[in-house]
Amino acid sequence: MKHTVSLVYVTAFLFLFGESIQPAPRIAIYESIICDRHYADTAQNGPYDCKIAPVQQELAFLGGIERLSIIIPSLLAIPFAALADRCGHSFILSLAVFGIFLEDGWPFIVCWFPDVFPIRLIWLHFFFCFLGGGFTVVVTLLHVIIADVVNPEERTKMFFRVRAAGVGASILGYAASGMAMKVNQWLPWALGLGSLCIATVTARMIPSTSASNHQSAPGHSVIAGDWRLRVRSFCRKLRHTTAMLIGNKQVATMLVLVLLCQLGFDSVPLMLAIYVSKRYEWTFADASFLNSLEMSVELLTLVLLLPLLTSHLPYKLRSLCSFDKDKYLTQGSLAALAVGTLCLGFAPVVFVAILGKCATCAEVTRHRP
Repeated sequence: MKHTVSLVYVTAFLFLFGESIQPAPRIAIYESIICDRHYADTAQNGPYDCKIAPVQQELAFLGGIERLSIIIPSLLAIPFAALADRCGHSFILSLAVFGIFLEDGWPFIVCWFPDVFPIRLIWLHFFFCFLGGGFTVVVTLLHVIIADVVNPEERTKMFFRVRAAGVGASILGYAASGMAMKVNQWLPWALGLGSLCIATVTARMIPSTSASNHQSAPGHSVIAGDWRLRVRSFCRKLRHTTAMLIGNKQVATMLVLVLLCQLGFDSVPLMLAIYVSKRYEWTFADASFLNSLEMSVELLTLVLLLPLLTSHLPYKLRSLCSFDKDKYLTQGSLAALAVGTLCLGFAPVVFVAILGKCATCAEVTRHRP
């Protein structure tokens, strides 16, 4: 168990480090290619201003579609989770990490040969996530493997450590990205791909666990043989779930809100880098340090603020039921998110924008189990 948990920590660290070190150089390289293409079409000589509206609009559109397309492979999370129960969690985990390596490597090739490939071909990157299921499968299996090898009493502590390893990796990744970009824009992107390669190896080294290990072979073959029974069972469960969602407006509303919030959180790093770079004339390397600051505040929230809020509540709040406590915590968290977002949008100077960003990432709702 000890080696399994250690390998999970290492895999989580390498994977999230590889993912967090890449966004800033990718945006900078995308902007450079779009800018060169724009001025080549206009046949304009002299120094190029890459912060003009047409270039930034194309950059935001390019990055937005790139992030949105990742949603498509996430639909395969459930089939790959079922496959992991049969083939082994570590095998599917390594396959998913390798698929993400290919997903990030495809835009690298497209951008390396800008005269050969149109820049919008990077949108095809999501096809590689069909190999393994993408980011959702990686995060899910990391937690499933830990849940399989540790006692129920220790799971919360282990999950917290995995999250802490991920946040630490993101802090280092964003900071390293900013420093490496000052040497060469391509360097952090290449380092990120290398980190994903190593994460693929460490994921495969994790001792295999699967739900099928606890099932008897005869019973399994009987169930596998009657495929019609499985189809009927699936249809019944689908009808039951659909009826529950349609009949419960609160649940349906919550699912829609969660989807919108997740889309927002996923697109913020990209759009924030473009926004800060244009409005405050920062380089993308400097904007990467802002992401590192964000993750640092999130770590402080996770380690200090959230435990303090839950253990030192006033008596009136401590006497409330768990639902009411969570409701008030959520309302306060959303207030901090709203204030921080307004500061980001209307800040006259970058210092106020930084304070707003700290307020948005200090909101504690997303850290609640």
